[in-house]
Amino acid sequence: VYKSTTSGFTPASSDSVGVTASGSIITYTVTGLTNLTPYYFRVKAVNTSDQAGEYSSQKTATPVYQGPDWYVAVAASGGSNSNEGSINLPMLKLSDAVTAASTGHTIHIGSGTHQYTSASNWNIPFDGSKTLVIKGAGRDATILDAQQKHRHFYFNASNSSSTLLDTTFKIKDLTLKNGRPQSTDHGGSVYMNGYWDSNLNRNRGHSPLFQNVVFQSNQPKFSTNDYSKYGGAVYAYRGTPYFRSVIFKYNTSPRQGGAIYIHQADTNKTITFERTTFTS
Repeated sequence: VYKSTTSGFTPASSDSVGVTASGSIITYTVTGLTNLTPYYFRVKAVNTSDQAGEYSSQKTATPVYQGPDWYVAVAASGGSNSNEGSINLPMLKLSDAVTAASTGHTIHIGSGTHQYTSASNWNIPFDGSKTLVIKGAGRDATILDAQQKHRHFYFNASNSSSTLLDTTFKIKDLTLKNGRPQSTDHGGSVYMNGYWDSNLNRNRGHSPLFQNVVFQSNQPKFSTNDYSKYGGAVYAYRGTPYFRSVIFKYNTSPRQGGAIYIHQADTNKTITFERTTFTS
């Protein structure tokens, strides 16, 4: 097996990366490659009489980073839109890491205040297709500051075909600050949308865990003509979130639920506030 970073190469002994054992070997693993670098491969068969055939045609492969740990950092700490998301090449935007990650993966958000120029980088959606752990470096160290451009997260379960998240989906060790919907709506930092299950005759929704999180200075967006907006930090419609070691402070709402508003929750589940404090 021969490898090169030059397309159309003629193999030399220095290009050899290994020899397969005799038999019907149809796969071969090459290690030590650099992600996002194109590699070109050719092989040559040798029979038991040590007679070699011609080199095969060229095949191309480009390795990519696939987790399971993804890293996000502010620009001053190396975060970049062009990075792959590894520990040495962290992404700049949390939304990009969420898109790249697969279920069971962990997203590590580095220290610093994370701010994005576009509202489209916020209101990060979760539809139940991925169970993730999103963790900062500590609630005083990692600040997600939405600058009132949009809320931080949106959990959606629209019908009975939706996969519902439980407490294995975690958001932890960070501060969610200055969230506000882009347009008039409930839920300054987090909006959870559920559905009515007519088969079970009950409301259903997501149940993520928020642990060691500070919700600070979030508010729904309202107008003089429409100020009936609820849930300064969290609006949970048919959802049943779990809060552990959470601080709600300086969140406001023009109507009810200055910190959190829970509406039509699943009565077969428990909404838990464990070691949670509220500060006006």
